[in-house]
Amino acid sequence: MSASPDPDAVRAAQFRQLIDALTGVGQDALPADRALDRFFRSRRFLGGRDRRFIAEAVFGVLRRRRFFAHCLRLDADAPIDASDLAGLHLLTQGWSQRALARFLPAEQAAHLAALLRAVDPGSLPFAIRHSLPEVLAEALVADWGEEAEALARALATSAPLDLRVNTLRTDRDSLRERLVNAGIVLEPTPYSPYGLRREDRAALFTAPGFKEGAFEVQDEGSQLLACLVDVPPRGRVVDFCAGAGGKTLALAMELGNKGEILACDVVGRKLEELMRRARRAGVHNVRTHDLRTDPHAFVRAQAGRHDRVLVDAPCSGSGTLRRNPDLRNRPLDLATLTALQRQILETAAPLVAPGGRLIYATCSLIDAENRGVVEAFLEAHPAFVRRPAQALLARRNLPLPAALFRDDDLQLAPHRHGTDGFYAAVLERVQAT
Repeated sequence: MSASPDPDAVRAAQFRQLIDALTGVGQDALPADRALDRFFRSRRFLGGRDRRFIAEAVFGVLRRRRFFAHCLRLDADAPIDASDLAGLHLLTQGWSQRALARFLPAEQAAHLAALLRAVDPGSLPFAIRHSLPEVLAEALVADWGEEAEALARALATSAPLDLRVNTLRTDRDSLRERLVNAGIVLEPTPYSPYGLRREDRAALFTAPGFKEGAFEVQDEGSQLLACLVDVPPRGRVVDFCAGAGGKTLALAMELGNKGEILACDVVGRKLEELMRRARRAGVHNVRTHDLRTDPHAFVRAQAGRHDRVLVDAPCSGSGTLRRNPDLRNRPLDLATLTALQRQILETAAPLVAPGGRLIYATCSLIDAENRGVVEAFLEAHPAFVRRPAQALLARRNLPLPAALFRDDDLQLAPHRHGTDGFYAAVLERVQAT
């Protein structure tokens, strides 16, 4: 009978792997989730418990990196020793100095504990307290007022795992029962009629139904955005910034594989991934177009032909910080972003048919990227008028609480709704020119 592994030896091995992971993620230009995936692929010997410990710690460090830099009395952009980051994170998670000293030199553990005790988080500036870039911190305080603290705290939590059930393959109750029978317990999302939620992260690529396209991983907020597009039966839709196609596939499902969806992007590999996902999902009413080949010629050829045009614009990603904590540690140039957003909306608008709708969306919580862009567009384009998102969703038998909306637009936030931060405005073309 083999002896049980020594817990301290197991923890020491995990700690060494955590240091390697933090070093690799810090040096890699990839987003943190992809860098961590690469790290795990190179260490297939790691078990599920080891991977969970490492992944949670890496994401925890990324969520509080600026605060940790302050504790270490370093500039936020300065290189930080991975063992210091790991030590500070574990101390904030309830580890004692004595426990940490089993895996770090005693002097280092004592120094880190003393630094952490010397800092009063409540006395720190908002940006440092919540480990946010200055520009983003200022925008959240200005735009959300008294809610900014609760919002910032919510953005520092782990996001749940949301699925969108693919009704081309199954229904929500049937898929839920199938997954429960496989030991994967999920609950219906409170707002999306297609969503299932699991509070802890889990790899579902081997779960029943995945290979046959019975579900996609998609935040509930993103699902609601696809519902807001409200495609008419057999309608013609352009997903102008489709990416890898999460919303495209949701729109195809909404159309019941009828009508036509034209998915566009400037990154060819994303469109290739979209089509792979479409085949798995049983979707066959989607075509793709690479916008790198003269987008203006494409728009001229397709002008005035589409019932719905969705512009899910590139943005700060501030609404997704729970899932993408590395965005906290990247510079944010709002002026450049909003100029790009206005340009994309301007370019896509001619695609809309008279009586059709242009839906502008972001995964941002910043007014300058959201209402600011929409109001500038409407001022320059009297052929378009804003329509109330809540009423449009109610008309399609999806009555949602007023708390999900700001004025006439959809505005989701994690501290209020448990979703990622999403914004969407519906602009209807009421004149031919």
